[in-house]
Amino acid sequence: MGFQLWRSVPGKTLLILLNIFSAIALVYEGYNQGVYGAISGTSGFVKMSNLATNSNGAVTDTIKQGGLAAAYYFGAIFGGFIGGWAGDKFGRKKGAFMGAILSLLGSALQAGSVNANMFICARVVAGLGIGFINVLIPSWVSELSEAHDRGSNFSLVFVANFLGIFLANWINFGVRNSNPTFEWRFPLGFMCIPMLLVAVTVVFVPGEFCFQLLALFEKGLRYFQNLLDGSWHIIGDKKRLTSFARFEATKMSTTKAS
Repeated sequence: MGFQLWRSVPGKTLLILLNIFSAIALVYEGYNQGVYGAISGTSGFVKMSNLATNSNGAVTDTIKQGGLAAAYYFGAIFGGFIGGWAGDKFGRKKGAFMGAILSLLGSALQAGSVNANMFICARVVAGLGIGFINVLIPSWVSELSEAHDRGSNFSLVFVANFLGIFLANWINFGVRNSNPTFEWRFPLGFMCIPMLLVAVTVVFVPGEFCFQLLALFEKGLRYFQNLLDGSWHIIGDKKRLTSFARFEATKMSTTKAS
């Protein structure tokens, strides 16, 4: 299995670190929700996305302006479905990494957009990524939490979301008098930081145990199938089969007794 750093961390400390990891990922969601409202009216963004049809630079194509915002949520809808499937197929740890990479790519493309079409595509990609994050990380943290901590841990989702909105508005406020291009590109580029941290640190956090147990159960079923078929040469390890059978027998007897 290789070295797993999280195994050397005490349980409570590990849960705190996992909550920080979750919060960083979900700050991105709130930030993405809050950042567009301010930058969509800046002169540099209006010029890039061609939202103004008059000479004074004021936004006149409000439908297009709304469409640029909605593209993010369009991507998030499909990201939620695909992310759920990826989490079941590959595990939430790998699924969260996929979501972080998509979000990071979408953020970078938004900051580097040269026209409205590129910006829409970037918003969809970022939405796909946050769809992965939303369906995987909260349930992942819930599974790894103790029963009496789940409520407080899950409330962190909303706190982190609002913190992201808070940061977006203050950053937009801080760069309001800067260069017209920097005024909208920097706030969008800043979104890369949370997802870069998530992509780097996700390899150090524990995977969810239900996925590992499911994989073990499926492997056991294959062992039993091979046994019934007489294919012992495929199994190659009778001890593992015996241990699995004892585990299942103990579980079933405990369930009946209760």
